[in-house]
Amino acid sequence: LTSSSTRREDVQGKFVLYRDVLRVPEYFLFDPFGDHLDPPLQGYRLRGGKYQQIRLVNGRLPSRVIGLHLERNGSELRLYDPATGQWLPTDAEARRRVEVERDEVTETLCRVKAERDAATETSRHAEAERDAALEARRRAEVEVERLRRELEGRRG
Repeated sequence: LTSSSTRREDVQGKFVLYRDVLRVPEYFLFDPFGDHLDPPLQGYRLRGGKYQQIRLVNGRLPSRVIGLHLERNGSELRLYDPATGQWLPTDAEARRRVEVERDEVTETLCRVKAERDAATETSRHAEAERDAALEARRRAEVEVERLRRELEGRRG
């Protein structure tokens, strides 16, 4: 990130250090407000011991090192993944996505709990009906046995 206090060091001192001493393969400069660099986003790639300016591809600076493209979006530096065709989320976007996913999981858990409770209630109801049917059968069997004895008693 370049600012008024770092501009000279960014475009001179670090530029030479990264190129000649550290041999950093790519060097990017970003001025969030566009006050100190023109253009506000610049990229350089080391070729033959010299930094050569990276050319824009679809308005973005491709980085071979990280496999992503860098693009200025207002005062933000955004990263684009050309392999997926999607932007990497900002911290705020990632937090929102996590919140949405958490809410979806919570809703799903509530729905599953409600379905489980309904199934439990249905099961309880079915058990009660089964118990009532078994009791009615037991009473009917007792009554049949009583009637059989009564009939035998009248025949005999």
